[in-house]
Amino acid sequence: MRVKGTRDIAKLRDATKREIDGAAEALRSHPKLLTPGSGMALTYKTKELQAREFLATPDWFDEQGAFVPANYEPGTYPLLDVSVGIEGDDVYQVARIVQEMADQWIQAAAAIEGVRLSSKNAVDAAATPATIAAAKDQAIAGFSQIAAMLSS
Repeated sequence: MRVKGTRDIAKLRDATKREIDGAAEALRSHPKLLTPGSGMALTYKTKELQAREFLATPDWFDEQGAFVPANYEPGTYPLLDVSVGIEGDDVYQVARIVQEMADQWIQAAAAIEGVRLSSKNAVDAAATPATIAAAKDQAIAGFSQIAAMLSS
Protein backbone atom coordinates (compact mmCIF):
# COMPACT_ATOMS: atom_id res chain seq x y z
CA MET A 1 0.00 0.00 0.00
CA ARG A 2 1.45 3.33 -1.05
CA VAL A 3 1.13 5.99 1.64
CA LYS A 4 1.15 9.68 0.74
CA GLY A 5 0.30 11.65 3.85
CA THR A 6 -0.78 11.68 7.46
CA ARG A 7 -4.32 10.59 6.58
CA ASP A 8 -2.98 7.62 4.64
CA ILE A 9 -0.68 6.62 7.52
CA ALA A 10 -3.69 6.77 9.88
CA LYS A 11 -5.68 4.53 7.54
CA LEU A 12 -2.79 2.09 7.30
CA ARG A 13 -2.46 2.05 11.10
CA ASP A 14 -6.19 1.38 11.52
CA ALA A 15 -6.17 -1.41 8.93
CA THR A 16 -3.09 -3.01 10.48
CA LYS A 17 -4.58 -2.89 13.99
CA ARG A 18 -7.75 -4.57 12.68
CA GLU A 19 -5.56 -7.32 11.18
CA ILE A 20 -3.77 -7.77 14.51
CA ASP A 21 -7.11 -7.98 16.34
CA GLY A 22 -8.33 -10.55 13.81
CA ALA A 23 -5.21 -12.66 14.23
CA ALA A 24 -5.59 -12.53 18.03
CA GLU A 25 -9.20 -13.64 17.79
CA ALA A 26 -8.29 -16.50 15.48
CA LEU A 27 -5.67 -17.67 17.96
CA ARG A 28 -8.10 -17.39 20.89
CA SER A 29 -10.29 -19.81 18.92
CA HIS A 30 -7.53 -22.44 18.76
CA PRO A 31 -9.11 -25.89 19.23
CA LYS A 32 -6.95 -26.55 22.31
CA LEU A 33 -8.47 -23.47 23.97
CA LEU A 34 -12.16 -23.58 23.21
CA THR A 35 -15.06 -24.73 21.12
CA PRO A 36 -16.33 -21.89 18.91
CA GLY A 37 -19.64 -20.18 19.58
CA SER A 38 -21.00 -17.59 21.95
CA GLY A 39 -23.26 -20.13 23.66
CA MET A 40 -20.30 -22.41 24.29
CA ALA A 41 -18.29 -19.48 25.66
CA LEU A 42 -21.11 -18.71 28.09
CA THR A 43 -21.28 -22.38 29.09
CA TYR A 44 -17.52 -22.46 29.73
CA LYS A 45 -17.65 -19.29 31.82
CA THR A 46 -20.64 -20.49 33.85
CA LYS A 47 -19.01 -23.87 34.38
CA GLU A 48 -15.82 -22.14 35.53
CA LEU A 49 -17.78 -20.00 38.00
CA GLN A 50 -19.56 -23.08 39.33
CA ALA A 51 -16.25 -24.94 39.70
CA ARG A 52 -14.57 -22.09 41.56
CA GLU A 53 -17.59 -21.64 43.85
CA PHE A 54 -17.81 -25.38 44.52
CA LEU A 55 -14.11 -25.58 45.41
CA ALA A 56 -14.41 -22.55 47.72
CA THR A 57 -17.46 -23.90 49.60
CA PRO A 58 -16.34 -25.54 52.86
CA ASP A 59 -19.62 -27.50 53.23
CA TRP A 60 -18.45 -30.16 50.76
CA PHE A 61 -15.19 -30.91 52.58
CA ASP A 62 -14.12 -32.35 55.92
CA GLU A 63 -11.75 -30.71 58.42
CA GLN A 64 -8.70 -31.99 56.51
CA GLY A 65 -10.00 -30.56 53.21
CA ALA A 66 -11.01 -33.88 51.68
CA PHE A 67 -14.17 -33.95 49.59
CA VAL A 68 -17.09 -35.73 51.28
CA PRO A 69 -19.53 -36.84 48.54
CA ALA A 70 -22.33 -37.38 51.08
CA ASN A 71 -22.17 -33.67 51.98
CA TYR A 72 -22.76 -32.58 48.37
CA GLU A 73 -26.31 -31.88 47.22
CA PRO A 74 -26.63 -32.97 43.56
CA GLY A 75 -28.16 -30.25 41.42
CA THR A 76 -26.35 -27.46 43.25
CA TYR A 77 -23.94 -27.05 40.32
CA PRO A 78 -25.78 -28.52 37.32
CA LEU A 79 -23.03 -27.92 34.75
CA LEU A 80 -20.58 -29.81 36.94
CA ASP A 81 -23.08 -32.55 37.73
CA VAL A 82 -23.70 -33.39 34.05
CA SER A 83 -19.96 -33.93 33.56
CA VAL A 84 -19.63 -36.52 36.34
CA GLY A 85 -18.66 -39.84 34.79
CA ILE A 86 -17.44 -38.06 31.63
CA GLU A 87 -14.83 -35.53 32.72
CA GLY A 88 -14.30 -36.88 36.24
CA ASP A 89 -15.46 -39.56 38.64
CA ASP A 90 -17.22 -37.12 40.97
CA VAL A 91 -18.15 -33.46 41.13
CA TYR A 92 -14.90 -32.64 42.93
CA GLN A 93 -12.76 -34.09 40.12
CA VAL A 94 -14.88 -32.30 37.53
CA ALA A 95 -14.51 -29.00 39.37
CA ARG A 96 -10.72 -29.42 39.59
CA ILE A 97 -10.46 -30.22 35.88
CA VAL A 98 -12.65 -27.26 34.93
CA GLN A 99 -10.61 -24.95 37.15
CA GLU A 100 -7.33 -26.21 35.63
CA MET A 101 -8.66 -25.73 32.09
CA ALA A 102 -9.87 -22.22 32.94
CA ASP A 103 -6.47 -21.37 34.43
CA GLN A 104 -4.77 -22.62 31.24
CA TRP A 105 -7.14 -20.46 29.17
CA ILE A 106 -6.28 -17.42 31.29
CA GLN A 107 -2.56 -17.97 30.72
CA ALA A 108 -3.02 -18.37 26.96
CA ALA A 109 -5.37 -15.38 26.77
CA ALA A 110 -2.88 -13.24 28.69
CA ALA A 111 -0.09 -14.17 26.28
CA ILE A 112 -2.30 -13.38 23.28
CA GLU A 113 -3.44 -10.10 24.80
CA GLY A 114 0.13 -9.10 25.56
CA VAL A 115 1.17 -9.60 21.94
CA ARG A 116 -1.98 -7.90 20.65
CA LEU A 117 -1.66 -4.80 22.81
CA SER A 118 2.10 -4.33 22.43
CA SER A 119 1.84 -4.76 18.67
CA LYS A 120 -1.01 -2.26 18.37
CA ASN A 121 0.99 0.15 20.51
CA ALA A 122 3.95 -0.31 18.13
CA VAL A 123 1.64 0.39 15.19
CA ASP A 124 0.45 3.61 16.84
CA ALA A 125 4.05 4.69 17.41
CA ALA A 126 5.12 3.83 13.87
CA ALA A 127 5.71 6.78 11.55
CA THR A 128 6.24 5.01 8.21
CA PRO A 129 4.68 2.16 6.29
CA ALA A 130 7.85 0.14 6.89
CA THR A 131 7.67 0.52 10.66
CA ILE A 132 3.96 -0.30 10.59
CA ALA A 133 4.77 -3.47 8.62
CA ALA A 134 7.51 -4.31 11.14
CA ALA A 135 5.01 -3.96 14.00
CA LYS A 136 2.61 -6.27 12.17
CA ASP A 137 5.42 -8.77 11.59
CA GLN A 138 6.19 -8.61 15.31
CA ALA A 139 2.55 -9.50 16.06
CA ILE A 140 2.55 -12.39 13.60
CA ALA A 141 5.79 -13.75 15.09
CA GLY A 142 4.40 -13.49 18.64
CA PHE A 143 1.13 -15.17 17.69
CA SER A 144 3.05 -17.90 15.85
CA GLN A 145 5.07 -18.67 18.98
CA ILE A 146 1.91 -18.97 21.04
CA ALA A 147 0.26 -21.16 18.40
CA ALA A 148 3.31 -23.44 18.37
CA MET A 149 3.14 -23.83 22.15
CA LEU A 150 -0.56 -24.66 21.94
CA SER A 151 0.05 -27.25 19.24
CA SER A 152 2.76 -29.08 21.15
